[in-house]
This record gives sequence, C-alpha cells and structure tokens, in this order.
Amino acid sequence: MKIFTGAVIAILACLTVWAAPAAAAAQQTGRIDLNAVLNELQRVSSATNADIANIRFDRWGAGWKLWKGHGGQKKDDMEHIAASLQKNLTDAIPGLIHDVQAARGSISTSFKLYHDVDVVYDYLGRLADAAEANGKKEEYQPLSEDVAAFESVRQKLSTYIEQAAVAIESTGKLPAMNSPAAGGSHHLPKKIVVDDPNARKTKKKH
Repeated sequence: MKIFTGAVIAILACLTVWAAPAAAAAQQTGRIDLNAVLNELQRVSSATNADIANIRFDRWGAGWKLWKGHGGQKKDDMEHIAASLQKNLTDAIPGLIHDVQAARGSISTSFKLYHDVDVVYDYLGRLADAAEANGKKEEYQPLSEDVAAFESVRQKLSTYIEQAAVAIESTGKLPAMNSPAAGGSHHLPKKIVVDDPNARKTKKKH
C-alpha cells in the first residue's frame, strides 16, 4: 500500500511539473476578445476613411504623374484605390462585422472579415507609400498610423480564427466573444470592393 501511495504521489508531482509550462504558455498567449477587436476595427475604419478624404491628389508634385509605386501604380490608379478603399470602409467592413456578430464569431464569417481586412491593409499600404513619396506629412503620417492599426487588427483576427478552430476541435464549441456586442449595425453588402486597376486592365487584353 505504501508503494502504491508513493507511486501516485510521484505521478502527481510529474504532472504538476509538466502542467506548469503549459498553463504559463496559455496565460501568456491569452484569448482574443473578438468583440473588442470588432469595436477596434470600427474605430480604425472610421478614422482611416477620414484620413483618405484629406488626401489632396491635385496638390501633389509635378513629378507625381511620372511616379510609379508598388505594382507600378500611377496617379489615376491611386485615386481609384482611394475611392475603392473608402467604399469598402463604409460598406463592406460594417456588413462583415455585422455578419460576424450575428454568427457569434463563426470561423467562416470571421475568415471573410479577415480576408477583407487583409485586402484593405495591402492597398492602404500602397496608398500610404504614394502619399509619403508625393504628398505632405499631414497626409501620409495619419495613413501610416492607419496601416499599423489595420495590421494589428489583422493579426488579432488571425489569432482568433486559430483559437476558434482549436476550441471546436477540442470542445466542439466556439469560444465566447467576451464583451457585449457592439451597438446594432444594419446588414450591409459583403462584397469586397477594393480592386486592382492594373489587374482590371490586364483582363481586357485577353
């Protein structure tokens, strides 16, 4: 009996040693508060839309028409991208946020939102580069901060999707969204409206 008791104590001691690093890692990683991320995205989208509206393409330098940035985009392309981004920020993203809230953070709706945020992040970065090369500091500085904010949201959405997938595999349930959902928003179009003008021109050649 003493031998059995000693073995049990030894096993429990080993389990305690093994469990400590795992618990510390879980605590360090932390669970993503999806509602907080959605609220953050709403704020970032509103601020970014206002910053894009402040761009004065007509006041950019004379060399701007000859300038080629990421992907070879020129002035007309950047103006088109700016308009498309604003439409996405005011139409697509609010609709996708609503869908995620209505689906209680389902992986499919969260991934659609992540994909759109990733597209916005990419094209917003191109616009920020163009503003830095051709515009004034008061134009490109806010855009640079917007790019960083979208990168943060993108990473958090990616982490949530990974955590949600793990939760479903282990428990069969999605993790809680944590904080109360943001104020009711109307169901808006889900289509991603940012498109690459160069890609559109290429399609016409075929």
